[in-house]
Amino acid sequence: QAALNMVVAYPVQPFQFRGQPVRQFRGVAAIASEVPRPGLQARCGGSCCAPGRASSAAGALVFASLRWARGQDRRALTSRVRRRHDRHLLRRAIEGRDGALGVAERYSSGDWLQHWLDLPYSRIFKRIAPHLTTNTVFSLSICSYHILTGKMLVRPSLPLVLVSAALGLLLVFRTTAAYERWQLGQKHTYDLRHHLQQVLRVTRPWISSDSNKKLRAELSSFPRTLHIHLTAKPGAGFIYGVGPRDLLTRVSDLLVEAFSGKKLPTAAIYAQDRAQGHVGEALHCVCDMERLAQEAVPRDYSRHTSRFLTVWMFTLPFVLLDWGWLMPLEVLFISWALLSIEEIGHCLEDPFNSPTQPVQLQAILEYGGGGHGFGP
Repeated sequence: QAALNMVVAYPVQPFQFRGQPVRQFRGVAAIASEVPRPGLQARCGGSCCAPGRASSAAGALVFASLRWARGQDRRALTSRVRRRHDRHLLRRAIEGRDGALGVAERYSSGDWLQHWLDLPYSRIFKRIAPHLTTNTVFSLSICSYHILTGKMLVRPSLPLVLVSAALGLLLVFRTTAAYERWQLGQKHTYDLRHHLQQVLRVTRPWISSDSNKKLRAELSSFPRTLHIHLTAKPGAGFIYGVGPRDLLTRVSDLLVEAFSGKKLPTAAIYAQDRAQGHVGEALHCVCDMERLAQEAVPRDYSRHTSRFLTVWMFTLPFVLLDWGWLMPLEVLFISWALLSIEEIGHCLEDPFNSPTQPVQLQAILEYGGGGHGFGP
C-alpha cells in the first residue's frame, strides 16, 4: 500500500491522443484506465487509447498494484477503457467521419452465453435488485414455514392465470410507449442535424467567408449547449444565460446581417428564405426534444403497473408451494423476467437522460455527416 501511495502522481511521458501530444501528471486510476485492450485496438487501430511512449513496465506495475490493493478484477478495471473506446468508435462511425457508413454492431443468437455471463454487470439487474431481493426473501420465508410446519395449503393458480393477460398488456404498453419516445428522440436528433447542415450548405455560395466562419462558430457551440440544456446539467446556459434557443436566434440574426447591405439576386433571396426555414425547423426540433425531457408517460399507467405487478408476484409463492425448496428460485426467475421488462420501460422513457441507453445527442451532432459535422 505504501508503494502504491508513492505513484499516485506518476508522470506520464508525452503520447498521442487523437493526434495531439499530451503530457500531464495522472493518478493511478487514470494510468490503469489507459491499458490497451487488444480486441478493441483491432477494431479502431488503437488510435484512441495507445499509451505511446509511456513506460510499459511502469504501467504494468501500477496495473498490478491497483489490482492487489483494491481487489478489482480485470473486467471491472477495463470497463473504463471500453466506454472510452465506445465513445471514440461512435464518433468515428456515425455516418463515417472517415468516409464509410458506420454500421451498428448487433447481437445474434450466438451471444446467449455471453449475455448470461454479463448478467451481474447489467444496469437493469442492479436497478431491480432491491425489489428482486424482497420477493426472494418473502418467498423463502413462505417456503420455510410451509416445509417446517406443513400448515399451509397450495392455493389454486386460476386467479393468477386470469389476470396474467391484463398484466402482460400493461407491461407491453409501458415498454412500447417508452421505446417509441426513445426512437422519437433519436429521430429529432438526426432531423436537427440535417437542418443545421442545410443552413450552412444553402448559404455558403451567397455569403462571404467571414460570415460563413461566424455562422459555423455559432453552430459549433450548439451541440454542447443543447446537450447541457436537455440533461439539466450545469453549463454555459446556467452561467451566461445562453441556451439553444438563444443560439438559433443568433444564427437567424447572422443570416439577416450576411444577406443585407447589397443588391441580391433572386436565387440569393430564395437561399436566405430556405436557410431561415431550416432555422425554424431546428427550433421546432428543439421544442419536441424539450417535451420528451420534460413530460413523462402518464404516471397512472406506471403506478398501476407497479402495484399490479407487486401484488401478482407476492401471491405467486402461495401457488408454487409444491415446488418445495425450488420455489424461491422459481419466484426469483419469474420476478427477474417481469421486473426487467418494467424497468426497461422506465429507463427508455427519457431518451436524453436514460441511465442505460441515452441518445448520444452531442456526438451525433458534432461528428455525424462525415466532414459536415459541427465538432471542434
